Amino acid sequence: MTIYLEYAIIDNLVINTLLLWFTFRTLKQSVPKWRILLTRRFALVVPLHFISAVVGTVFALVLPLIQIQIPAGVGGAIAVIAIKIFVGALMVFIVQHKSLTRYILFLLLFVAYTFALGGAIYGVTHATSAVPKATASVPIGVFIGAAAVFLWVLSKLIKFLNVRHSINNYLRDVIITYKDNKFKITSYLDTGNRLVDPKSNAPVVIITMSLFLKMFPDVSVDRIALNKLCKENIDDGHYINFSTVDRESKMFVFQPSAFEVVDKKTKKNCDVRLGVSMKGFKDAVKYDALLNANLA
Repeated sequence: MTIYLEYAIIDNLVINTLLLWFTFRTLKQSVPKWRILLTRRFALVVPLHFISAVVGTVFALVLPLIQIQIPAGVGGAIAVIAIKIFVGALMVFIVQHKSLTRYILFLLLFVAYTFALGGAIYGVTHATSAVPKATASVPIGVFIGAAAVFLWVLSKLIKFLNVRHSINNYLRDVIITYKDNKFKITSYLDTGNRLVDPKSNAPVVIITMSLFLKMFPDVSVDRIALNKLCKENIDDGHYINFSTVDRESKMFVFQPSAFEVVDKKTKKNCDVRLGVSMKGFKDAVKYDALLNANLA
């Protein structure tokens, strides 16, 4: 079998770089760079994850020569695995060596991505009967695009699960009562929501337009947007001013008959005003209200 060295170098270099880059992306860390001073005015800036990928590529090229020198059998297999683990740990150390905790976390995620990618490639080759290798007939380079897509999807999934887990810590069940109707919803404790109704001095809980229309199906959205909602039909209904990043706006607020926050098995009655948001809340978990920070 003829092995084309340039295929082996490009394939391993690209895949190693992808694995390290997606690990950085998942952990929301910036890629460190190595500044090489060429002259007094010019310097070459090289990302450390590329240098780490080069180390892994060099090892992949010399591994066949190492395996020739290692006796066959269980002992030899263990020796090869130990060498691979050492090289992986060295690759991670190059890019993440200032904190032991971050190093261990980075190493575990890097290994997880490596196993996941290897499993994905094995699954594709088994399903298609193709054999990826550094040969002229079927170079592994044809799998690099699929590998990049796979790692991108996997990193997005991990981020989504991480965000969802962090959001779940701030979710609360809420029971809103208005007249004879009760609405049980999911809310999010927003530490940035410190809006207060100047009329009653009560904290404002922001609800979605869809929830408001469930409570008041006869109300038109246009009437709210144009600040023309008939105030006498809704208890203590009025508009308040609030500031966004780029402008001043008005929000319609009103008083519910009762507002209960369910925390585990306890219920907490709160004197609040409900403010209607013209936009929905886009997040990894669906909720219909933003609790005020004063309700924490």
